[in-house]
Formats: sequence, structure tokens, C-alpha cells
Amino acid sequence: MNEGVIVRKIIKAVKAKYPKAYVCKISDRFTRGLLDILIVVPCKFDWSYREEKIRSRVLFVETKTVKGRLSKIQEQTIQEICKSGAEAIVASDVKTILELLKLDRKSVV
Repeated sequence: MNEGVIVRKIIKAVKAKYPKAYVCKISDRFTRGLLDILIVVPCKFDWSYREEKIRSRVLFVETKTVKGRLSKIQEQTIQEICKSGAEAIVASDVKTILELLKLDRKSVV
């Protein structure tokens, strides 16, 4: 399975599981270093037993085949995104993304 197929499967699965999520492919053959997918999922957070507020979880995803390797610029981009406080991961399957999106959240809207 090539990266394009993986990207399409991840986008389709996230949209199906989280219909209110914003999911898009952000890289193309003309942009070096950008990760493949941006996912923004509205989540309910419990702020110290006060009223729950809706916040978004932002996840950047670089897709790779099982044998795929990150380029230096992709490694640097992932590090910069993580230093800024957002999440950036490398994934080769849908299951990894769906599992990550449900972790550490009271509930996802």
C-alpha cells in the first residue's frame, strides 16, 4: 500500500468517526517538509470540576509505508510542531490515528 492510499484511508476514517472534525491533506508534491494530514477534533475538557468547555485537539500526521523513512526536513518539522505544543506523529495505518484521538480525553464531540 502506498502513502496516498494510507492518507485517503486515514482521512475517510477520521471523518466517519468524528463528523465535526476538520481533516485535510496539507502536503503535495510541491511542498517540502509539510506533513501529510491536519486533523482538528473538537473535544470536551473538564477544567478543574468547572463547566466543561469545548476545545480542539490538533494533530499533524506524516504517513509512511512500513518501509518508509522520514526525510531530514520532515524530522525537523515534527520537532518544531511538538516544541510549539501541538502533536505531530508518523503513522502507517488508520488504527494508530483513531487510538491516539481517543486517548486522554473525557469525550470527543
